[in-house]
Amino acid sequence: MRIEDLPAAAEPCMGESVYSWLDATRLQLGLEEAEWRQWCEFEAKEPERRIGGAEWGRLPPELGRIERVPASWRIAAEWRSVGCAMCTAPTQSGTRYPVLVDWLDARAIACSRHRLLLSYAPCRDAMPLDANEELVSLWQWLEEWRHGRVNGQDARLRRDLVLASARNWGPGSGEIASAELAWSIEGAGWALPKPHRTYQPLGPARVGRLAPNDRAAALLGAYRAWTALAAASAQNLPKWPLAAWEWLARRWRHGDRRLEAMLVGIVIASRGGSRR
Repeated sequence: MRIEDLPAAAEPCMGESVYSWLDATRLQLGLEEAEWRQWCEFEAKEPERRIGGAEWGRLPPELGRIERVPASWRIAAEWRSVGCAMCTAPTQSGTRYPVLVDWLDARAIACSRHRLLLSYAPCRDAMPLDANEELVSLWQWLEEWRHGRVNGQDARLRRDLVLASARNWGPGSGEIASAELAWSIEGAGWALPKPHRTYQPLGPARVGRLAPNDRAAALLGAYRAWTALAAASAQNLPKWPLAAWEWLARRWRHGDRRLEAMLVGIVIASRGGSRR
């Protein structure tokens, strides 16, 4: 069976993900999820594609494509039910919240059209981006980076800081470096799923595999580190494990001299101080 052979299909939204639209079509047809998944044959790790690379048929041209999001930054399949409280589409039974491909980037935190922080069901609990000054700054920092409006060296630094912030640097299963900032996210009023999760040493491999509250904390921690480094203000640096700073110092060896000197200084101070 092909998509064009179905008796009905959902109305697509501009930029909507393929999986989001297919699931809306399932609901319109009144099909059970198990039956639908068996027919669609979604790839487990990338539900925007069919197993084996086969096509579903002629998809609506309005749909966005996952290829727009770099593979290393895609949100894991289990966390893709993200939405905006004002991005809705009518259905026969009420209203649905389509998922846009743009939001499947782990660095996307808000709907640029409505300036609402992205949330999970129920999407009506979304928080206005402008309600928190630091989150506005974080969003701007992420948007200019992921849309290629920063130079290569700065983009590399932002990437490395996010990776350092988003990893467990301990010898056993544990939390990410910026785990404590999940309290800042919650305190700001941004409601995100917060399952208590631990990660393997030096994991997770991709930021998109983090639980939503951990992912937001990792992004905020990276932004705070970037701001402190730019201002040469060591006292405002996040309290990451020494191993994170050592890794960054190695990454920037023979790189930008000012940054290299600062990172080496942080490592030396951390080894002699009370940082964990």
